[in-house]
Amino acid sequence: TGEWIEKKFDDKSDEEFTPAQLSSMILKKLTSFGEKIDKAVITVPAMFANDARQATVDAAKMAGLSGYESDVIELINEPTAAIFHYANLPGVSITGKVMVVDLGGGTFDVTIANVNGKKVDVIHSEGNPNLGGKDFDRVLLEFMSEQYKDQLGADLNIDDVEYLMQAEELKKILSTRETHAIVIDGPNGPSKKIEITRKKFENLCANLIEAIKLKMDSCVKKAKLQKNDIAQILLVGGSTRMPCVTNAIKETMEKDPTKGVNVDEAVASGAALYAGTIADKSDLNEAQKEAMSKIDLSDVANHYFGTLAQG
Repeated sequence: TGEWIEKKFDDKSDEEFTPAQLSSMILKKLTSFGEKIDKAVITVPAMFANDARQATVDAAKMAGLSGYESDVIELINEPTAAIFHYANLPGVSITGKVMVVDLGGGTFDVTIANVNGKKVDVIHSEGNPNLGGKDFDRVLLEFMSEQYKDQLGADLNIDDVEYLMQAEELKKILSTRETHAIVIDGPNGPSKKIEITRKKFENLCANLIEAIKLKMDSCVKKAKLQKNDIAQILLVGGSTRMPCVTNAIKETMEKDPTKGVNVDEAVASGAALYAGTIADKSDLNEAQKEAMSKIDLSDVANHYFGTLAQG
């Protein structure tokens, strides 16, 4: 039992839970949708620290899950799982050194791997565990609050879930439209229409975009490669749909990222493939066994991992 299970809060009420306890509730709900699910492969952001990884394992144990080859839960980095997905798509050819840009709701990772047929060797992975789509939402929310105050003289509660959802929806709209207008129902009543352009949004997010560019540059450098060594760039995470992100990738890496894949499902699909490589092959049909026999993986431990040796 890890410390995340035992952690107690001062004056903790019956309605307060540790992160691991909350995660275990979600896992229990997910397992209720299937038949006799007791083993799992769980994906985590590449830059998850040891404490966060241990909390994930603790949550799985509390949910009654175990690994395929032992009681230890298999954790696979999200970018690695995504490479699995891309590399095994029918009719898709991915070879050479590829970069995976993973911008989700709360984290950002850049991974470089060498892909040769079905063999995937991860070379380097790094990122920012505190950068994600939520930060772009917050920028829009702060803009909305400023505009509302200019019109009606009151601040918005930027922690209000309804406003956060409105900002997220506005971000999605600006990914497909050049401009959009909204009406905000705040403490002093509804505002007049507030218009924001995609260009304005991108200017407001300039520091976030710059952080993404710097991390891509750093990943290439630490992998001891040149930009022209990267054959393809793969996108993962819903926030990579923003034009400012794809444009930043093109400007930094001097090539367009590969498109045409559901970036929200790439990690889950890759995790399922990985599970197939370590699961009991007697549970697979012949086609699945054939597919699994062609997959190989060599992952890396980034700087957050420790080392455990057992005699």
